[in-house]
Amino acid sequence: MAEDSVVLRDESGGEHLVTRRSDGALMVSGEAMHVDAAVDGSVIVRDAAPGLAWTVAAGNLRWVFSEGEVYVLEAVQRTGRARRTPTDQGPVVAPMPAAVRSVPVAAGDRVRRGDVLVVLEAMKMELPVRAGADGQIERITCREGDMVQAGQELVRLV
Repeated sequence: MAEDSVVLRDESGGEHLVTRRSDGALMVSGEAMHVDAAVDGSVIVRDAAPGLAWTVAAGNLRWVFSEGEVYVLEAVQRTGRARRTPTDQGPVVAPMPAAVRSVPVAAGDRVRRGDVLVVLEAMKMELPVRAGADGQIERITCREGDMVQAGQELVRLV
């Protein structure tokens, strides 16, 4: 298996190169991390600080839930297979089953990359769903109180 790499940008703008090695280990900013994927979507970390984390991907966004914290990362550069770029527009989807806590935008609003479009609540944590690109909201397909499933469209950007 060939190595597959992605640069992930965190909410503070820091970038982290993540490479999946041919032996299955992950290199995260130069440090090896050994993980096992579980059927339920969780990831078991088998290193100095072993633990359990859940990861969810939607488009270029990655959410990592670990030890009561939510980390939002954006894939900004990838080697290997082609992926959507951060400037693509289109549907913004729910990364996991959740309840819609709030929708602070309206159809017709102009938004910038990183603006919060929908706030979800799952596992007693709030999860902001952000715009992956600048654009205008064409439609909103959810409302406060709705239960949404992973992959369900929440907002469409044009």
